[in-house]
Amino acid sequence: MTQLEPKRLEQIHPTKFAQSEVVRNQWAVTPEFDTPAEALLDPAYWAHVSAKLRRGDVITAMAVDDSYFAEYLVLEAGKLFAKVVLIRKVEITAKQIFNADVPAGFEIKFRGPKKWSVLRGKDVLAEGFDRSKAESWLKDHLRTAA
Repeated sequence: MTQLEPKRLEQIHPTKFAQSEVVRNQWAVTPEFDTPAEALLDPAYWAHVSAKLRRGDVITAMAVDDSYFAEYLVLEAGKLFAKVVLIRKVEITAKQIFNADVPAGFEIKFRGPKKWSVLRGKDVLAEGFDRSKAESWLKDHLRTAA
């Protein structure tokens, strides 16, 4: 009985080795408010930008409310579609987003066109801020209410 010889490993040819910037693009997208990361897996989502995409491109997505970061690999792109797969997704919690703990009963929430708002239960106390200004407003509000 003869022992099978292991297959000889081919060395990479120099034409198959290149800087990634030469062979693929990296794109960034900010999905609209209330768009989950899974919605970006729908080929139709990319209809208006599919002409810019090509196989192997990488797309990073950061939710407009900072609730998640995701990375996608483009498998195929054509007229009005792109097929992508999710490489990774990281959920970002409010505790990670804000510089200080938000007291119980209060919430700082992104509300689309109204931007960041400060809520107590269902009551909107203030709105129209960027995230850091909403935090500052709540801090000032709590200090003056004390």
